[in-house]
This record gives sequence, C-alpha cells and structure tokens, in this order.
Amino acid sequence: MGDPGMTNPKLKTQLWEYGRRRRTDGPYADNLEVDALVVGGGFGGVFCFWSLRKAGLKTVIFEAGTDLGGTWRWNCYPGAMVDSEVPEYQLSIPETWKTYNWPSNYPTYKELRDYFDHCDKVLDIKSQTAFESVVVEAKFNTDEGQWYVKTADGRTAKAKYLVIAAGFAAKRYVPNWPGIEKFQGIVHHSSFWPDEEITVQGKKCAIIGTGASGVQITQAWGPVAGELKVFQRTPNLTVPMRLRALTAEEQWEGKKWYPELFDLRERCFGGFLYGFSEKGLFEDTPEEREAFFEKLWSDGGFRYWLGNYKDYLFNAKANRVVYDFWAKKQRTRLTDPKARDILTPLEPPHPWGVKRPCLEYRYLEQFNRPNVEVVNIKNNPIVAFDEKGILLQDSTHYDFDLICIATGFDITTGGMTAMGLHNINGETLDKEWKKSAVTYLGTTVPGYPNMFHLYGPQGPTLLSNGPTSVEIQGRWITDAIVQMERQGIKYINPTDAASREWKNKINHLSDISLFPTTKSTYMGGSMPGKAFEQVNYAGGMYNYHQDIRKALPNFEGFHIKANGGAPTKKRQKVSKHANGVRDENLNSDFEFEAGAANGFADDDQDFDGWATASHGLGSTKKGTEESGSEAGGSITFDDDELVDGDMDIDDGNEEEEKDENEDDEDEDDNSVASPTAHPDDLAESEESDAESQDSGDEEAAKRQAFFAAEDPAEKSMSKARSFQQFALSRPILRALGSLSFVAPTPIQARTIPVALQGLDVVGSAVTGSGKTAAFLLPILERLLYRPRKVPTTRVAILMPTRELAVQCHNVATALAQFTDITFAILVGGFSLREQEAVLKKRPDVVIATPGRFIDHMRNSSSFTIENIEILVLDEADRMLETGFEDELDEILKTIPRSRQTMLFSATMTDSVDKLVRVGMNKPVRLSVDAKKATTTGLVQEFVRLRPGREEMRLATLCLLCRDIFKDRVIVFFRQKKDAHRVRILFGLLGLKAGELHGSMSQGQRIEAVDAFRDGKTSHLLATDLASRGLDIKNVQSVINYEAPQTHEIYVHRVGRTARAGRSGRSCTIAAEPDRKVVKAVVKSARQTGAKIAPRTLDAKAVDAMQEKIEELLPEIEEILDEEKEEKQLAQAERDLTKSENLVKHESEIMSRPKRTWFETERDKQEAKRKAVMELNGVKVKTQKKKLSNKDKKRLDARKERKEATSTGLSKRALVKKRDEFSKNKKAKGKARKGAAKGNRR
Repeated sequence: MGDPGMTNPKLKTQLWEYGRRRRTDGPYADNLEVDALVVGGGFGGVFCFWSLRKAGLKTVIFEAGTDLGGTWRWNCYPGAMVDSEVPEYQLSIPETWKTYNWPSNYPTYKELRDYFDHCDKVLDIKSQTAFESVVVEAKFNTDEGQWYVKTADGRTAKAKYLVIAAGFAAKRYVPNWPGIEKFQGIVHHSSFWPDEEITVQGKKCAIIGTGASGVQITQAWGPVAGELKVFQRTPNLTVPMRLRALTAEEQWEGKKWYPELFDLRERCFGGFLYGFSEKGLFEDTPEEREAFFEKLWSDGGFRYWLGNYKDYLFNAKANRVVYDFWAKKQRTRLTDPKARDILTPLEPPHPWGVKRPCLEYRYLEQFNRPNVEVVNIKNNPIVAFDEKGILLQDSTHYDFDLICIATGFDITTGGMTAMGLHNINGETLDKEWKKSAVTYLGTTVPGYPNMFHLYGPQGPTLLSNGPTSVEIQGRWITDAIVQMERQGIKYINPTDAASREWKNKINHLSDISLFPTTKSTYMGGSMPGKAFEQVNYAGGMYNYHQDIRKALPNFEGFHIKANGGAPTKKRQKVSKHANGVRDENLNSDFEFEAGAANGFADDDQDFDGWATASHGLGSTKKGTEESGSEAGGSITFDDDELVDGDMDIDDGNEEEEKDENEDDEDEDDNSVASPTAHPDDLAESEESDAESQDSGDEEAAKRQAFFAAEDPAEKSMSKARSFQQFALSRPILRALGSLSFVAPTPIQARTIPVALQGLDVVGSAVTGSGKTAAFLLPILERLLYRPRKVPTTRVAILMPTRELAVQCHNVATALAQFTDITFAILVGGFSLREQEAVLKKRPDVVIATPGRFIDHMRNSSSFTIENIEILVLDEADRMLETGFEDELDEILKTIPRSRQTMLFSATMTDSVDKLVRVGMNKPVRLSVDAKKATTTGLVQEFVRLRPGREEMRLATLCLLCRDIFKDRVIVFFRQKKDAHRVRILFGLLGLKAGELHGSMSQGQRIEAVDAFRDGKTSHLLATDLASRGLDIKNVQSVINYEAPQTHEIYVHRVGRTARAGRSGRSCTIAAEPDRKVVKAVVKSARQTGAKIAPRTLDAKAVDAMQEKIEELLPEIEEILDEEKEEKQLAQAERDLTKSENLVKHESEIMSRPKRTWFETERDKQEAKRKAVMELNGVKVKTQKKKLSNKDKKRLDARKERKEATSTGLSKRALVKKRDEFSKNKKAKGKARKGAAKGNRR
C-alpha cells in the first residue's frame, strides 16, 4: 500500500507518513459537505456507511490506508490471519455473505482483503471513500450543529454526524528505545509491515513481543529464517486454532442457517457461536471436568476461553484448575526444558483468560527447531539499539539483519486520541483522557456532540468478536441518527451524570472478576503513563445490547438541542419520561436534558448472572426486545413505494394548532380517530332515526362518521410505544428488529389488535401511513399457527397496480424472513407459466392485481381459493377508479364468505361504501387523517407558458433538464407516448434518461427504476403510474411536463422528492388550461407555509432549444419508424413460431381446456359480454363499429402476417428479412453519428 512497501531502516509509526493525495473530486474534494462522515474503512466503517446510506443520509468514509479493510490492509505481516472463525467473522448483510465463500475457517489477511473487495463490489463502498485521508483535527460548531474535520493534506470536510470507526488498534506503540534510529538493518512494526515480501532465508531475525502478531510471525519465520530470536516478556497462553480448508458445498449448505447464526452470536457472551457453561467448575467431578476440558480443547478456537465454566474468571481456585490443564496440554509439545519453562511455566504468570489468548496451529513447535530461540526479557529488558542490533540490561548483545517490533498498540483509546478531536470547550480528547477515558454507552463521549464511535473504549471490543460488536453498535448509531433527523434535533450530547454512571457500570462489571489482577490490554494496555482501568464492557454482548437500547427512543442520558427557529407562541406540549422532561415543540429553539439511562445491572450483580445472562441462557418473556426494538420513532412502509430495504420514518409528532384552554396531553399523535361504528351496524333501537333520513343524507352521514375527528377522551386507544404490546410471536418481533421497526404508527396501533381478533377492518389511511405492515403483521401472526400437514393458500391480498403488488411482496417477505410462510405474486408483465408453477406449491399468501387473480382463478387448476381465510383490499378507491369493480365483485362472491376481510381506502366514495356493505361483515372502522399537503422541505416552482407560446413546452423542459435540473430528476407526463418521444429526444441531446409507463413490461419497468436508482440515468420520464409507486432515495427534483388534472395527483407526484425530512424541488410547466390546479397548489401552500417560487427562463434560450428540437424531429421520427418495424418483425416471428408449434403439437394443444387469457381490456369486456349472453340464452348480434385508421392499419398488418404464413413464408426467409432490417438499422445509426459529429464541428 503505497509507501509502506518501501523497506528501509527508518521505522515508520505515523499514518500520515504514508498519505499521498491523488485526487480532488468526489469524496476527496476540499470543503466537502455531507450528512455523516465515517472515519475508518474496516468492518465498523463499512457497516456504518452502509446502514447510514440506506437510511438516506449522504455519507462518506475517510480511510488512512489505500484501500478498504481497516486493520487487514495494514496488517500484512508474515502469517497474519484472524483469530475468529467464519461464519462468525463477517458482516450479516445478506448481499455480502450470500455470494461469497471463504477458502478457510480462519481467513488470512489476503483472504480478508478479497472479502472487503467483494463487499465493495456488492455494496459500492469505494466510490464514496477517500483513501489516504488522515484526520488530524475535528471541531464541533454548536451554532451550526456541524463538525469541521481537517486532514493531514489540508482538506476540510463538514458533517452533522461524525462516526469514529478507527477500531481498537489504530495507533501503534513502540517503546522509546535509545539508538533505534542507528540500526542499519531492516526494522518494521508488525502493523506497518510492507506488502512486498522480505526475504528471511539465511538472515538473523528478531521478533520483539509475543502477542498475536508475534505468535503468527514466529509460525511463519521459524521454518525459513537463518536464525530467529523471539524476545518475550510475558508468555502467551495460546490455544489451538484447528485451521482447515472450507469447501464451497458445505458453505452453500450452511448458508440457510446464517440468519439464525448471526442472531445467535449477538446472544453469546463474546459474540461467537458459543457461550459459558451453565455450571460452576466445582459442580463437576474431576473426571467430568477433564472430559469437558478435552472437548473444548478438541473443538479449538476460543471455546476453552469463552465456552468454559461460568465461574473461572471470578474464582481464583477455579481459574488455577483451568490453567493447570492448559499447562499440561502445552508443555508436552516442547522438547527443550528451558524453552518449556519460559513459554509454558508451571506457575501461571497471571490468571488464565484475563489476557486474550492467541490462537495458534504450530507456534510452540517452532522452539524445537535449532534455529529458533526464545529470549526471556521479563527481568532483563532491552535497553538500547545500535547499528548492528539489540543490547539487553545485562550487556548481552545480539546482532540482527531484520527486526520485527510486535509491541502492540496504544490500545482501544489511541485511535481516537490521535485525531485531534476537540470538545465544545476547546480541549482535546487526548488531554481529557490522559487520566481516564469517559464515554456514555461505549458509543458517545460527553462534550463531543453528534460524535459516535464503535469498537472502541467502554464497549465490548476486545472481549468480543469484531463484526458482532460493530453491528450492534452500528445499528444503535444509525437508529439514533435517524431518530434525530425525524425529530428535528440539531445535536445530542451525553450528560456528565449519565457518563459517570456508565463508567461506574464498566468498573463494577470488571471489579467482580479477575481482570483487575493483571495489567493487560483489557485494563488499558502497557503504555507508560496510561491509566490502569477497564476499557471494555465485561458483561457480554447480550447484556450490552440490552443496556444501550434503553437510551432510545427518548435519548435518556443526553442533553438535546433542537434545530433553531423563530420562537413560537404556541403552547408547548410536554411529555414526561423516566428521568427528564422533553419538550415536543421542535419548531422553536429549545434545549432539554433527558436524564441518565436507568436499568443498568444492579450493584449486587454477581458472576453467575454476569456469565449466564450474557450468553442468552436466562429466561425471557414472549416479545423480548429484539435488535432495534426500542430505537424510537414510528417506522412505516410507504404502501405505494418499491421497497428496497429502506423505510420511511414518522416520529408521530404532527403539529396542530390547539386551543389555549386544552388540557395537556402526552400522546404522540392527534390525527387518529377512534373506531367508529358504521351506521348500518347500529342497534335496532336507532333504526327509526335512520329511517327518517333520505338516502343522500345517509351516505353523507356515513362518510362523516368514517372521517370523524378523534375524541380526545378515546385518543389513548391509538397510543402504542412498541410492537411488544401486541404480543406478537418471536419470529415477527425479530424481523421487526432487523428492519429497525421500533414503534407502531397510528394506523398500525389501531389495526393490529382488531385484526388479530379476526374482525373485519375498514381503514382510512394514505401513502406513508404504514398500512402495509398494519395488515401484514396480524396476517403473519395468524399464519404462524396454521395447520401444516396440507399446504394451501389462506390469504389473498389485492392491489390496484403491479408496482404496489411488488411493494407489498417485498414488505411481506422482509417481515416473514424468520418464518416458513411462503408468498406468490400474481401481476401482469410476468410469465403466466412461471406463476402457475409457483401456485402449484400452494403458497400461504397470494399478492395480486384483481385482473390477474381472476385469470388464475378461472384457468389455473393448481390455484385453489376454497381455503382462503383472509382477504385484503388495499387502495380500494384506486382499484375502483381503474375499472376493477366487476372483478372485485366476482372475487368477493367466489371466495369463502366465512373469511376475514380488511379494506383500506384513502377516500370513502359511494362505490367503496357499497363494496364494504356487499363484501364485509360488520367491520370496525378506523381512520387516520389524510395528509393532503406537500412537505415543508419542498420548494415548488412554476414556469408559466404565456398565451401563444404553448408550443414551447418541450423546449422549456429540455432547457430545464439540461441546464438546471441535471441529476436525480423525475419528469411526469400525462401520456406515455410523450414520455417515450422525450426519452428519444433526451438521448439525442446527450441526456441520460429512462422511461417508466404502462406500455413497458414489468421487467423493463424494474430495470428502468434500478438504473435511475443506481445513477446510471439522470432523468426518469414517467407517467402517473409512478406517482404512487416509487420510492427512490435522494430524488432531488420533480418536474411536471404539464400540470396534472387534480391537486391530489399533484401532491402524489411532487411527494417523490423531499422525503424523510430532506429538501427537494418541484417544477411545473403551466399554461392557461392549468390555471385551476396551480391556484389550488398556491392556496394549499399558503395554508401550510410551503415555499412557492416562480422560475423565469431566457426566451432566447428557449427559442434556440426549440430550433434544435425541430432539427432533430426527422431523426426522432426515423427512430420511431425503426422501432415500429422492429416490433412488427418481432410479432411476425412470434406468429411464425406459434404456427409451427400448432402444426407440430396440434393434437396436444387442441386437447387442452379452453382458457381465457386476455391481451387487452377490450378482449376482456367482449368475453364478459358473450358469457352473459350465453348465460341468459339470448342471441345478440354483434354491433358493428366503424374502425379507426389505427385499427385498420393494425388489421392490415395482421392480414399480411397471416398471408405470409399461409403462402409458406419460411422461417429462413423471415430470418433473412430480419437480418436486412438489422443491417439497415446499423447503417442509419452510423449516418446519424456522422451527422452529429459534423454538427459539433
């Protein structure tokens, strides 16, 4: 890696000695501004970057090395490998492990580098990583709520959140030996080892130190070095590694269990896949202990350390028994008595296990070689270096050609103290931590707002498996940041009281053990002047996870500063929490302190609870908190979004103007109406009142009742703090935790308890309200207890569009990831045969559009609906708008009437109400107020086309997209043909654009969305098909090519940007016919305080663009003609293939039962009309209809194809025709390119 490859006498120990800035763009830019800056590109940095980016934050990594991998880019010394076994030692991100296999169970540094390269390939990390970027200073501006970070090469970056992922071993430690600069041979620190191989054959070599690096280098150099002296101060109490190769077959077989294993490792003490025994050492007989020890020793790894008796790290007598067995096993491997006593002494140098043992596979055998010698420097230390080698205290001198300094690091804290971090009072962290390190939760530091760290001081760190620890901490950090973003918090800063309490907990957990008896890395390391104190959380991974989660969602233990703003006169709502008062009015400038987190381990906690609870053996209640289950805020799926694993977060703090005399309340949301009985369901005693009203009044009353405002006295019914309150099963809660779902939204809080009882539900909820999870969670809970002997479809979920069906399917599979519940999606655009094959497996849940559901209901023998127990109709109003009324009526009449039905609709129209009365049984009606306004972070612009310049609309659009809205833009059209023509025009203008409309297959739609999401296209040209069905993070702008017909459609369109609390812009090209919609938008904006701005374009620039478009029109028409010819040729090929198959397989085809797949809506309606006639026995003449020119051309083309087939047009002739067409197409393309070059010249 750059300069580290240079072998020279100069001993390099500072990161910036290798930094060489090569670029000035992207993440390397000066004055960089991001949401979150992650320092470090190892496991912690990669995981935090991935999770923060997934949450929608603009995130960049600064890495001091030249590539990803953290310690595994620096640690390339001979024999370097990890001491944690796979699959434990890897990230749990599915994209990384599903497509990667390891060569061995203990990967080498080269294999780990390959793994990080794979992570970048599937997660795209390096494109937003600045390498060779050494942070030398960071200061927080409290007024701005921003960190200002400087690098060694002079760059500056600004970020709201600073995440330190430097790890525990970022700062190398070299004792201050006099004369080291005089040494004429080669000298390197093990962690700054060059990538280039250094030859040791025939050379005199030294290794100073017998930590993990010293042990592994000894194993590598022993067999090949001329002479090797290993200088040891304290013996390393090593344990066997049991290294072996892994086959791809065994890994593929085991991957099905990986999700379970990743969950298990977070419940075991050290983050591995095993934990302490439930027994104390002296509870077993000597024979039983011996057999237990032998089993641990045989299995290898850290099992003898972290899978041993639960009391040996607390009871000195038990610890001595563990040590004696270790000495007996290891001493037999050494033949030299002197080396045996130095390396494996009979008397323990310290209690066994209070220093991290190194895993080895042939370490001790190296000292049986004649060229290898151990030098004991415990009482005879190194005092100086000279030109030739090393001098000891007793004047013994050793000559060397090559020296490896394996003396370790400024452990745990050094990586952070070397960065020049300043607190808000101007002091540096290095100075603050001279006497003692202070953190809160092992993730934050008091005085350093919005700064987070992981795998550092006062976390599990050195007592844990690295990836396990960083994922627990990384999820907490992401959840905290997401919560801050949603609540409008400028910064959080741990209180001194909470930090002291956390430190007391760290010390208590250590003091009850044997750790304080020994100076070790766990107790601060061996650097002179460093405080002797526990720097790791010694309670185990499970307890740590529970402890830090208590600080969320209310930020207990933090001082909180909200975003500044003009103070409002509105009365502040106050919510009382465990240890503080929180002001909910986040629009005004305020500060508050949420008291120190409680619930830490009691002071009388003993080693029994310390060990047992930490590996998950303690009893837990149903609904125990899972990962992320208290991370604050209400997390919802946007029902009409294409879910890619992200979530939309609603903190529930919707501000409404309140009467000054209103009583104080601590509820989170005022928009939820209580369940209201339908007028049809009222008691008979009220029938006389209902009969006195006419039908019109009845319908109005029903709608009014449906959308009635919530009675404050009943409002508490909608309040739910967590999903555990619903008594959901463990697999469901686990899935919610893995998705960081923490608290139910209002519609979820109201729907889930009712749906779990099997009652029918009618819900009024809009986009982003979380209704998808509202009906899926009770469905999944009920399916967990279904009969399993005979699989059958029990649930049908109907959606109005393909996009919403795909969205729902993605959400459902995510929520059911830890269950055996199966799903099928039935929508247009996908193969009917493939869908039939899936239906043959009898999936538990079918998610479909009504038309395709009926197609399979009628024609697929494998699709049975007799056992459907639950029916969901989502976006019912939209399904009725798009012409599915007859289909829904047929479905409701066909499937069993004993079912549970749940219907959700944004509006309560007469048609929807009719559907409710026909297909539902006394439903409970639930309502959440619709949001019919744009978000406050959206700036709405309008470009007016004055009378006489309406034809300039296309030129205006092209100018906007070329010069102003250049990237991450969605352009909406009313007609799909306009979207297609503009896509061709954009291509000719050099703009990267994709299209999305109903004429595209589902595969093409997904491909277009993915290309836009991944940045391959800068503009997405869409019809209103996308206005409810897209969720693409960081869409910067939305353009309306023409104003939509209604204000509601406008809100849906522009809602694709400025999501999740971020800013965005919309621009509408409006002419005189659009005046009505524009007025409605302006009126709504004035009421909500949204920003409205006119945009003026230079008329000359628009005219110039119009001239350019007119020049390109012939080329556009030519391309459209080619596409038409290509389509006709493809259709001819399909017809020919169909004819050939008919001739070849005529008997088989004709014997099949007749099916009614429909190519068009017209075909479907015609079939329906004929079926009605046959049913009634009425013979009705077909009505003749005058054909349009388009229909005539289509009919002529069909005749030509039939004639070609009937006259014997061979497949060879057809292929020849296709080849001629392709040849002509290529020639025309070359001509266009030549003309384009000529125009540019």
